[in-house]
Amino acid sequence: MSSGGDLEAEVAAIARFAGSIIYHRRANEVGLHVDHTSESTIPRPALELSIVSASGATVRRVHQLIRSGYGVSGQLLVRQTAGQRTRQFGLRLTENAEVLAVRLGLVDESGHVAEQVPDRYVTTHVEGWLRGTVIAAATFSAPGQPPHVEFHSANRSVADQLAAVLRDVTTASVSVGPHRDHVRVAVKSGRAIGDLLAYVGATKAFLAWDDRRLRRQLRAEANRLANADSANLQRTITAAAQQVAQVEAVVARVGWDGLDHELRDIALARIANPELSLAELGAMLEPPLAKSTVSRRLHRLTMLADEDR
Repeated sequence: MSSGGDLEAEVAAIARFAGSIIYHRRANEVGLHVDHTSESTIPRPALELSIVSASGATVRRVHQLIRSGYGVSGQLLVRQTAGQRTRQFGLRLTENAEVLAVRLGLVDESGHVAEQVPDRYVTTHVEGWLRGTVIAAATFSAPGQPPHVEFHSANRSVADQLAAVLRDVTTASVSVGPHRDHVRVAVKSGRAIGDLLAYVGATKAFLAWDDRRLRRQLRAEANRLANADSANLQRTITAAAQQVAQVEAVVARVGWDGLDHELRDIALARIANPELSLAELGAMLEPPLAKSTVSRRLHRLTMLADEDR
C-alpha cells in the first residue's frame, strides 16, 4: 500500500475482526471453521469478502484504504433492521476478493481460512495492526465503570497473538478466556488503555477517554467526602441532642446552683448551642477550652444524669 505495511496491517486487522469470508453456495465467518477443501471435485466457488461494522467511519476508512492500496472499490451498503434505530454499515468486495484475502492473511492459497495472523503484522507492523484491531474490535468501559477494554475473537490463536502484542505494548496484565461463543481478551488498567490509545495514534480518543476517567474519579472522591461529612455531621447532631437532654435533666434535678462553676459554664454553652461540635463549643468559652476538656466535663454531666436515672 502507499504508506507501507502499517496501512495494510490496519486493513488486515479490520477485515479479520469485522469481516466475513463468503463462498457462493456456502458461507463461513473469518476465524470459524471452514468446510472447504481444494481436493473437492466440485468447482471451486468464488470468494466474496464482506466487512460489517456499526461505525460508518470504520467502513469508509477501510474502503478508502483498499481502493487506494489495491484499486478495488467494492460496494458500500447500509442496513437497518426493522423496528431498531441502529444501523449496520458494510463493504462488499467481489472483484479480486480472493487475491485480496490471501494478501491480507485471511485465507491461504487453497482457500482455507487462516487460523493465525501473519507474523509480519504482529512483529514488524504492530502499530497498524493494533490500530485496525482497536477500530474494529475494541469495547471500552463506560465512564461510570472501572476502566477496562475488551476484544472478542472467534479464534483462540488470534486471541493469544493479540494478548501477546498487548502485553508488549502496555506492559499490563492481559487476560484471555472463553466468553459465550467467542474468546475474550481483556485489559483492566486505566494506564494501559491510555498507553494503547497513544500507541496507535488515537491522541484525541485518548484525551477524551482520559478526561472521562478523571471526571469519574473526581466525582467518586467528591461523593465519598460528601458522604463522610454528612455522616460525621449526623453523628455530631445526634450526640449533641443526647447531651442537651442529659444536661437539662441534671439542671432540672439539682438546679444551676447545684453545679460547680466548670460544669455550669459547659452546661449553659451546650444548651444554648446544640449544633456546635466539641471543638467549637470549647472555642466559645472564656477562657477557651480544648476539645478533650469539653468532652471530660460533658461526660461528668452525663454521669450525673445516669445517677439520676
